[in-house]
Amino acid sequence: MDKTRQSIASSIPIFDAISQIARENANGVAIEALSGETCTFGSLVERAEMQARGLHALGVGAGHCVAVYCKTSISYASLILAVCRLGASYVPILNNFDLEARRRAFQMAQPVLVVHDGVRSYSSFGRPAVEIRALIEPTSDRGPPPRPDAEHVFRKLWSSGSTGGSKLIGWTQGKLLKERLRWQNHVGLRGSDRYFCKHTLDVAHATDLHLFSALLSGATCILDDVHAGDAALWETMADWRPTVMSALPEHYRDWLRHYRANGTRLPGTLRLAMCGGTYVSPETAADVADGLGFRLRQIYGSTEFGLAMISEESAGDLVLVNGVGARLEPLSQGTAGNLGHLILISDCTSEGYLGDADEHAAAFRGEEYGTGDVAEMVSPKTYRIVGRTKELLNVGGRITTTSMVDRRIQAELRLQNFATVVDPRSSESVTVFVDQPPGTPVEEERLQRRITAATEPLGLKPSIVFLHPFPYTEVGKPDKAVLRQKLATPVNMRLNCRELGRGFPLVILPGLCLTDAIFEPLIDLIQDEYRLLLIDLPGHGQNQSLPPEVTAGPGIIDRFCDGIYSLLAERGIEKFAVMGVSLGATVAYALATGRHADQISALVSIEQTPFLLADDGWGHAAFGTLTREGAQQILAGLATDSGEFSRQIIAASLLEATRIDKALKGRIVRSSAACDPRAMAALLADALSQDWRPGLQGATRNVMLVHGSQSAVYPTNVGSWLSENWDVKALLQLKTGGHLPFIDEPVMFSNTVKAFLKSTCGDQNDEH
Repeated sequence: MDKTRQSIASSIPIFDAISQIARENANGVAIEALSGETCTFGSLVERAEMQARGLHALGVGAGHCVAVYCKTSISYASLILAVCRLGASYVPILNNFDLEARRRAFQMAQPVLVVHDGVRSYSSFGRPAVEIRALIEPTSDRGPPPRPDAEHVFRKLWSSGSTGGSKLIGWTQGKLLKERLRWQNHVGLRGSDRYFCKHTLDVAHATDLHLFSALLSGATCILDDVHAGDAALWETMADWRPTVMSALPEHYRDWLRHYRANGTRLPGTLRLAMCGGTYVSPETAADVADGLGFRLRQIYGSTEFGLAMISEESAGDLVLVNGVGARLEPLSQGTAGNLGHLILISDCTSEGYLGDADEHAAAFRGEEYGTGDVAEMVSPKTYRIVGRTKELLNVGGRITTTSMVDRRIQAELRLQNFATVVDPRSSESVTVFVDQPPGTPVEEERLQRRITAATEPLGLKPSIVFLHPFPYTEVGKPDKAVLRQKLATPVNMRLNCRELGRGFPLVILPGLCLTDAIFEPLIDLIQDEYRLLLIDLPGHGQNQSLPPEVTAGPGIIDRFCDGIYSLLAERGIEKFAVMGVSLGATVAYALATGRHADQISALVSIEQTPFLLADDGWGHAAFGTLTREGAQQILAGLATDSGEFSRQIIAASLLEATRIDKALKGRIVRSSAACDPRAMAALLADALSQDWRPGLQGATRNVMLVHGSQSAVYPTNVGSWLSENWDVKALLQLKTGGHLPFIDEPVMFSNTVKAFLKSTCGDQNDEH
């Protein structure tokens, strides 16, 4: 197989190159999946040819693009080859893309067809869609597709987005094939190797370092289900007999922790363990060598450029791959010694950023690519990466990078899951975000003191923020774009709260353009048994006077959740139940899946859908049919006539058949009309971007759904859909209830909710 690989011409299409290997090794195992499925080279090429015919029958040809919503699988791997066979291209729609990111992806990539696996939820934006398994079923065949050349862009992948927004990157088959063969020859990969892939096939770390490297070597690629837990994987790792793998530092650290705790067998077959995507500390390298018995070799590259460097020693300095050139460009901030902006040079890189001429021009100049990294030249072919050009710190005239800060913290504290971000308001300030599950204030204060002490020699006094869950990119690196957004918007939202009753704490959240006045018919029925904390949304009711800089801008729901937890902590509340209506229920979802999720004993969701828009045939949108265009009209209307929006919300929320005390109705109407339109727009825009259809990951299982059959806001049977697709304990469908069913049927509502809370929160009432 090694001779076959060496004979491959770098100018042919990738499908032809792998077909050439398959002719020599038809019965060799090309791919194994942890599910137990295997695929030989012969059957892989045959499957890809069938998928190519299926795509061709649906109108996909050379130059067309296919959008992919698939989990990692053998079928996904063969689909990539099928696209190569057609001379078409594919664009993965990443699992962490929200609706807006998906829409942007479609606008940039212009796919003509959507391929999904029947598992992931997907948006097609009017394009035809097909399940991946249907591509190999008999269909009207247009005959064999024509043979393409190697110069078409065959894939459109996303930059990691770990340091900025994701950009779309195009590669032709010919250049990628040449780059892969160059890498394989430099590293000495063999046809007898077994590549273990612990990354989603949506990213280049999986396709280039594992799938293509294995297939083009005549070797075997082992695909992990990246959405499954790691414990079972490390238990059986030795059984898979891997010889080559590349993973992030945290993957190796997790493996080491599992090994130390369980003493499972280690694979003595692993000869090349690579680590890329982020800095590998000497401490991590030493721990892995001592504990797992193999040395980590750090690699350096990017989706834009390909693989550029690899360390000769464990976590040592990086040496250029044969055929790759480099130079250092002076930094605008001015530096001393051998520091500069690292420019890589190659004749086989990507086509650059698609649809973004400014970003492309800034990074690509002929065969040169500006990496955005600051490097130190150790020797003419050896470099040391010290940080990002956009993350330089000027502390007292001395240039430092966030990577230097990270290394200092790692060395002093052995802390691993964190990220340092430059404060956008000052190049002399940093914030250290730590992935830390909830702990006692004493533990967090101790960690803060240690981080401060570790960074003091650098002249820094960092702000320290604990986050859980922590934002990571699809590859697994800290998502600094999200972290920077948290810095760019105010995080302190000091809230007011109306507290009544005694017993187990129950946080109650009204909906958009509504205040706690709506709960007055309910309060007398439950306050004898529960400590009620009624918290209005930002810009509403008691929290109407919050300043505009707090109630506007992105991420308002997350910031509201932070404010709620701060308020509860001030009142000594650690465990509580939460009940939200409409958009208040969306806030409850965010609370229940956030960093302090273990503090929530039960959740009552009243009259809310998991997704507000009717995009792509979703049948349970707000008002039944709310489209994105309709939502934009509502947002625009809030800026010009928020009173009309208030009147519409009240009309849709209060049933004419329900007799409401006139004084109460007056309070509801007046408090609704007084809500801040800027806050309402920010809340609605944030909620529109959220898709909770996959469920409440990590939340309590004590979930109760309440829906009114007469609701004008959610007129479809969304409660039944949720009870079938979410893990919930109870569904209450009130036949004569509307959008505020606790007003329409207060006794039935209160009795049922109290029984649910008693069954889930037990006798905890006595503790408060």
